[in-house]
Amino acid sequence: MRISRTFAESACAFFLAIVYFFLSLRFYDYYTAGDLLIYRRFYDELNGAAILGVPFLQSNYTNSSEPLYGLLMWIGSNLGVDHDFYLSIFNAALIFVLVLWMMRERVGVAAQILILTNFYLFVLLTGAERLKFSYLLILLSLVMTTVVLRRLTAVGALFAHFQTLLLYAGRFAPNVFSFWWRQSVIKKIVGLLFLFVFSFGFWVLFSDALLGKYLAYEKDEFNFFDILNLLMLVLLVLYITKDKLRNFISLLVFVAFGLALGSERVNMIAVTLCMFLIIKDHRTKNLAFLSLLAYLSFKSIGFFADVVSYGTGFVN
Repeated sequence: MRISRTFAESACAFFLAIVYFFLSLRFYDYYTAGDLLIYRRFYDELNGAAILGVPFLQSNYTNSSEPLYGLLMWIGSNLGVDHDFYLSIFNAALIFVLVLWMMRERVGVAAQILILTNFYLFVLLTGAERLKFSYLLILLSLVMTTVVLRRLTAVGALFAHFQTLLLYAGRFAPNVFSFWWRQSVIKKIVGLLFLFVFSFGFWVLFSDALLGKYLAYEKDEFNFFDILNLLMLVLLVLYITKDKLRNFISLLVFVAFGLALGSERVNMIAVTLCMFLIIKDHRTKNLAFLSLLAYLSFKSIGFFADVVSYGTGFVN
């Protein structure tokens, strides 16, 4: 009996998801400090709490207000599921969808291995708890075939972590420029009205949280090397990919964010977008790209060592 390619890809993705599920459980045993400690306390406090009290507890414990994240944590806590087990399920789901998407995009085997051992991936699987849900929903939007579900999951990612706005700003900046250049005056007006209404509504609901995030990042000292890293990523993508103008516009947005915020997390989102652009361009066998991935995989070694030694991957 001939096995279909779709079934083989799904089976491989499922196997790796199971492997990462157990690795996640084991790794959580060592991760006892840092942001994860706060997230565990928040999760425990949600047990027995009224759903209307979730935003207050979330703001108090995690200094965040993304409603989808709070809701998911409230559900797991009130079902009596252990935090580490519950989050390991989502870690496995993230790996499953990531592998499935990479296979569908025909990512090279070497690149897949390096991405699955990537430093930033392990950060998502551990301390970056809210951002994990955002990435999971983004990946779901990439593999789903139904347009409505794709759009719902893509929008839902915003409500799992507001930092998704940075990723979307870079990803869709070229679309905005193209729309403004090519469409009629009426379509431009309708598009601007829609963007204004959505932005205004989002701002009314979450302005305090967005301002809080901006002020928190703005306090960081300007780091020349952060901007240098972003510029090197821009040059790398322009060197590798074919659609240089479109990709330049996307990454220029991140240079602007880096100048304004100077945050390490901006670099993480920028690397994510660079990887996405290169993967969509089917250039994953390029040696420059593989060198970047190899560096990020090597960086994972230090991350694991710090977690085992200090209980967190980010030692001050």
